[in-house]
Amino acid sequence: MDEFKQKERVMVVKAKSLRGVNGIEFKYHPFIDIIKKESVFIDRETAESDYSNKQVIPYGIIFFRNMLFAYQRTVEVTEKRLAKLLSIGIGGHINSSDAKDPIACIEEAMQRELNEELYLAEYNKKIVAVINDDSDDVGKVHFGIVFRICLLTPSVKLKDSSLSNFAAIDLSKPILNFDEYENWSKLCLVNIHRIKGC
Repeated sequence: MDEFKQKERVMVVKAKSLRGVNGIEFKYHPFIDIIKKESVFIDRETAESDYSNKQVIPYGIIFFRNMLFAYQRTVEVTEKRLAKLLSIGIGGHINSSDAKDPIACIEEAMQRELNEELYLAEYNKKIVAVINDDSDDVGKVHFGIVFRICLLTPSVKLKDSSLSNFAAIDLSKPILNFDEYENWSKLCLVNIHRIKGC
């Protein structure tokens, strides 16, 4: 997608409403309720530098049995601040063109991002946590909704050319190159066995 598509409007919530999360939080229901009540849509270009708001981002972690899937963001990614970093999360912005109900918007956006970025067969998905991380400029303007994506078959590969080096990680072994992952992925990796439920 082109950076800041013309008139793209994205879902945001006031940052002060989300201060109850610092890092990853598995008791996520109160924050989903805040999104239901307080979310609005504003121009994405404005949202990217507005620290008073947090853009709501579905962030899908993909598993097949004891395998976790990871990839590397190339220099072609829309979010240039994440270029070249490793990631275990598939996700993106929630647009005003998604469903009317805020929660349906989140579900639809997660579905759309999976379809845009991957070729994959059947799977189940479920919200399991939220992420709020102000330790870098990306985190200061984004709020993550973590989805557990459980594949029913191992049939999955990258579709989006801005992503590369797609690989399966055996969760029975230590995670390699931890410091090369983006911050949200690091938070999820530290808690990966709580996220995994497949």
